[in-house]
Amino acid sequence: FITSLAYTYLPWIVRTFRDRFPQVELVLTEQESWDQVEALQDQRLDIGIMRRPLEPGGLHIETVLNEPFMIALPDNHRLAHRGRIDLRALKADPFIVFPRVIGGSFHLAVSAFFDAAGFTPLVAQEAVQMHVVIGLVSARLGVAIVPSSIRLLQIPGVVLRRLTQNPAQAELVVGYHT
Repeated sequence: FITSLAYTYLPWIVRTFRDRFPQVELVLTEQESWDQVEALQDQRLDIGIMRRPLEPGGLHIETVLNEPFMIALPDNHRLAHRGRIDLRALKADPFIVFPRVIGGSFHLAVSAFFDAAGFTPLVAQEAVQMHVVIGLVSARLGVAIVPSSIRLLQIPGVVLRRLTQNPAQAELVVGYHT
């Protein structure tokens, strides 16, 4: 499972699975999506819960959840009081982003927001883990586009707001070897 599931959907998934299949032993491993794809292809994993990989390479991928993106702002940000924010209003702000090299479809979905808004973000920092992204927003290093499930991880100093644009959603998938 991807790290962000630990504080969002994983507890519910594990409880539900164990209630339905108490005789099945679960061995849970925290891995990023790109590591899960490799482990599934090498048959070191039976199933992975991840963000959609760009190249699944022989894996069966099923969408489990599509969730809207939100904007994470420091609580002292000039737009923190608004209920919804137009991304274009953040054109001059520094952004904390998921690295392009390893971001896969998540990075592409976030890039669609910037394309729709007509600007390239000023990248202040890249971060792989969502809790790190939110921590950096709390440190007032910048703003970030994050999946809405991140609202379950309440970090002091951060507010989450809906975006007026919604060209893409964060897709959570289950992958397994065909």
